[in-house]
Amino acid sequence: MTETDAVIEDAEPHVDTERFLLLLPDGPLVIDLRMTIDGQSHVVVFDRLVDEVAALADTDGDGRATWAEVIDSPRFKYGQLGNIAVNTPNERQQVLQLYDIDNDGLFDRNEIPRFLTRNAGGSRPFSLTSSNEYRRANRYQSPLLGWLDTDGDGALAADECEAAAARLRTRDSNEDELLAASDFRETSNQAMAMISGRRRVSEPDTAFLISSRVDWGSLLFSLEETYSFRDRIRSDAFDRKDGLFTAVDENRDGVWQVDELPNLLAVPPHLLFAADFGKPAEPPATDTDSAETDSTAADAESTSDETPEATADAAGSEIGRPSLRLLERHASLGDSEATVVTYVGRIVLRLPDATVEFFVNDMLAANDGRAAAMAQFNQLDADSNGYLDTDEYSDEAPPLQVPFAALDADGDGKAYLAEVEALLRQRQGAIRSQIRGRAADQEDALFTALDSDGDGRLNRRETELAGKVIQAMDGNQDGRVTPGEIQTSFVVGLVRGDPQQGNNLFVMPPPRRLTATDAPAWFTNMDANNDGFVS
Repeated sequence: MTETDAVIEDAEPHVDTERFLLLLPDGPLVIDLRMTIDGQSHVVVFDRLVDEVAALADTDGDGRATWAEVIDSPRFKYGQLGNIAVNTPNERQQVLQLYDIDNDGLFDRNEIPRFLTRNAGGSRPFSLTSSNEYRRANRYQSPLLGWLDTDGDGALAADECEAAAARLRTRDSNEDELLAASDFRETSNQAMAMISGRRRVSEPDTAFLISSRVDWGSLLFSLEETYSFRDRIRSDAFDRKDGLFTAVDENRDGVWQVDELPNLLAVPPHLLFAADFGKPAEPPATDTDSAETDSTAADAESTSDETPEATADAAGSEIGRPSLRLLERHASLGDSEATVVTYVGRIVLRLPDATVEFFVNDMLAANDGRAAAMAQFNQLDADSNGYLDTDEYSDEAPPLQVPFAALDADGDGKAYLAEVEALLRQRQGAIRSQIRGRAADQEDALFTALDSDGDGRLNRRETELAGKVIQAMDGNQDGRVTPGEIQTSFVVGLVRGDPQQGNNLFVMPPPRRLTATDAPAWFTNMDANNDGFVS
């Protein structure tokens, strides 16, 4: 590949990088992620958890942990660390069968992650899945297209484009001049076709995590399915001319071979992102903490007009300190080729061949377990004496649901609030130390195309321009816009949270600009729907 653009923002030092391939229509994008949890590399955080659990498992202190020690240890037997409980002979046998991979009886480091996560997320600090739920259906069964297609012929003619704005306004039931994609679900005569389209299972994956663990044969198969109709990948397979093909084609024979694909590990990325979860890193302590220094810092804060005052938001990031940042992009994705719109925790990238939205959703940032522990403790502490005893405690009490012995860590017959907090933190150790990613097609490609600012809503201006934007999609100039002429769209989510929540984890945050607006107070007060326009 050719040289990369200048760095947009300096990347944090000593942060491990994950790489994945996103298969867009014009060619694959190589994307690098630098992720932190509470200001530290996500890999460091995950490895530290493994170290702590390994130390807990070595109950006899001989320097090596065995599965026998784990199974017999009261620290593990009730599932306090999120693991499977090991109270009965059947549970003990199940644990050994599932997690003692090499059957050597030793509690090895490579077995610990699977044990803690119950195999979720590939038992790695970062995992990536690919969803085909809306593959092709986001264009060919677009709910918005179905709503605007009044004659039901599957395309939008000139008269339907001219009537688009008026027809869109009829879906604004609360009259706030904002429309969401959900306003058009199940409104078209193609609703049932869309539902059946979601069940496609034969499509190649949208994204591949690129590491030493990747199945290069599966990746080559998906590349061939996506770009060459099951033929071999040749130099003309990709429309995007960025030097990627040549960089991978090591023997210069004009064909990608499976043994050349590991070269993808070394090529410069198209995009480099930083994603921050949890709390930001604390600044390093210094010896100069004099009153003069404090005064100088305070003056600097009060006079600076470049960065708004930082306030915590629900997603764990701060206004002015976004949890997702684009650090670098390849020269082939310059300003003329790619438009970037940035929100807090959300970045929209518009390319000639596709729109891609990246977002971060941290379900754990604002939840350290203390509030849940305190609520549970206060509910159970019937005599309000500051601790729980066996008469007050039920083994089935949610969200604990463990025997009293598991809660009473020191065995004194009393369970204090700190012990309840410790149990909840232990249970969340694995999910707090893992980040999950998912790449998928957007639900409605036409809606995404009309949403020019990428905030997930159609405002009044976007609604009024809808007809003209749709007509501009008529590539063959035949007077009709067909589904195949709509630009496809993808979404990549990076999340942290309980995997049992499933799709609820992969929800894009609401749009929020990074900096305070310069608009006068009268404008801000009148802009009731916060769309940036006063109608």
